Order: sequence, then C-alpha cells, then structure tokens
Amino acid sequence: MHDRTLIALSLAVSALGIIGLLLALATMEPEETQDIGALADGAPALVRGTVSGVRSSEAMQVLTLDTRTRVEVALFDGNASVREGQCVEVRGKKGSYDGKPQVVASRITACAAQ
Repeated sequence: MHDRTLIALSLAVSALGIIGLLLALATMEPEETQDIGALADGAPALVRGTVSGVRSSEAMQVLTLDTRTRVEVALFDGNASVREGQCVEVRGKKGSYDGKPQVVASRITACAAQ
C-alpha cells in the first residue's frame, strides 16, 4: 500500500475509535455513591435519597438527604423546587464544609418511579 492510503486508513480508524468512545461515555450511567466520605474532594458523586430538610439563603440552598446515611447537598446555581419527603437524585462533586462531607450539586432530578 502507498503511504497516503495507510495514513488515510489510520486516520479513519482513529476517528471511528474516538467516536465510539464518546458514544460509550455518553451512555454510561455512573453508579450510586455509597460512602461520600470515602471519595476525594472534587470526585464525581451520585446520590439518591429522600429530602428530610431544606435550608435556603440568597446565595445557596442546602438539602439534607436521607440515604443509607444523611448527606448534605449544596446547590449554588439557583433554588431547586424540592420539598421534604420527595425522593431526588443528585449528581455533582464531593466537597467538604466545616470538615463534613457534602455533595455540591450540578443537577437535581426527581427519582424515577420504581
């Protein structure tokens, strides 16, 4: 084969591989985080639980979730319209406040019906 043919073939296969990886990444669901405290700060986190408390201020909203343990969730980008007793799924990153682990939320959704 000619050099140009080999280069074109290798570029096409590489592009297909990258597209395949991006599709796989987009369809992967992260596993629910079992122990927030075991994660490093900044690590991705996914928690599901029942809202047992909601505190709001001008700058943020803090939700308390009852999962297997209690988890504090900080939301800085607006207020989520959640109420106590509601089941929610929170995606975000692990953080800490006053030495206690929390999830800094990037997305909060209602739990899917089970």
